[in-house]
Amino acid sequence: MSEHILEIEGVEYSYNGTMLSHVPHHISSFKVPSHVKVIGVGAFYEFKGKEITIPDSVVEIKDGAFCYCNSLESISIPASVKELGLHVFADCNNLKVVRFEGDLPIFNGSPILHCNNLKKVLDRDGQNIVNCLRILKTRDVPQQSIFAYLGAD
Repeated sequence: MSEHILEIEGVEYSYNGTMLSHVPHHISSFKVPSHVKVIGVGAFYEFKGKEITIPDSVVEIKDGAFCYCNSLESISIPASVKELGLHVFADCNNLKVVRFEGDLPIFNGSPILHCNNLKKVLDRDGQNIVNCLRILKTRDVPQQSIFAYLGAD
């Protein structure tokens, strides 16, 4: 283990504990601790759990954080999250609902890719915004590409 990594019960964090780096695949559910401010690149890669709880302490979710989370069916993004990376949700085959509890964060590219069963992206008012591309805030990415591969009508 690197001296720059803090490990607690198999879960890896940055040395100061503010960035979640890796969650073992076999855990059935995971509650991100309140000391975490950033969910790192690929932190939940191939996570087999059905439930992930993100606290209000998290302000950023980096690229590919939830790639291949095939057991995950829904997730809520707290209002504290201000920035989402590229392909945060990629190839999450059973993901059906993503809820934003606050204002939409800045998207650093398309946050959702090849989530073929995703039917709802809900804003804080419960409105399905999956097809409302005009309201999305992006950084250096054409709006048309934000949900290019949702698989939803």
